[in-house]
Amino acid sequence: LFTGPPGNGKTSCAAALATSLGRTAYVVSLSALVQSYMGSTGANLTKLFKLLHAGHCVVLDEVDAVGGQRGGHDAADRERALTVNVLLTELDACQGGLLIATTNRPDILDPALLRRFDERFEFPQPTIEQLWTLHNRLCDGFGLKRDRVEVAEGMSFDAITKAVKRVARAELVAQLEASPQLEAS
Repeated sequence: LFTGPPGNGKTSCAAALATSLGRTAYVVSLSALVQSYMGSTGANLTKLFKLLHAGHCVVLDEVDAVGGQRGGHDAADRERALTVNVLLTELDACQGGLLIATTNRPDILDPALLRRFDERFEFPQPTIEQLWTLHNRLCDGFGLKRDRVEVAEGMSFDAITKAVKRVARAELVAQLEASPQLEAS
């Protein structure tokens, strides 16, 4: 189980881990599996776990979308409990593959689900030094001056990456617009 604030590499790390182990990785946004028809979400989970049985890596991105704590008595609560039960049953029956789940909200996961994970890795908010390291690598990779993108405490790796790419795109567009070849065509 990979936990931590958004934008700090949980899903990317899961995919990289699968690749380094020579496994095909399937990153699944669990919110896409949730359907309004009773029992449909559980049926989708059962289909998904067939990939694990085949030895692949399945990344359950944002597992809290289907693995929240059970409780309550209305129809939506019963459906949520059924979905968690299917997830627990599939986890118990799983004999192959690699399962990695990610969440920003481990506090809302069902305790029985938390217990099913052999390992738990925290992805903390990056330090300012880590942010600057990523910033400098990305700026150098895109050929940007390092002062073109600001770095601030509390930013995520994703925010830095997007900011650098945004500046790189803007500079590329400006270069293309200023190109004499573009004007001639």
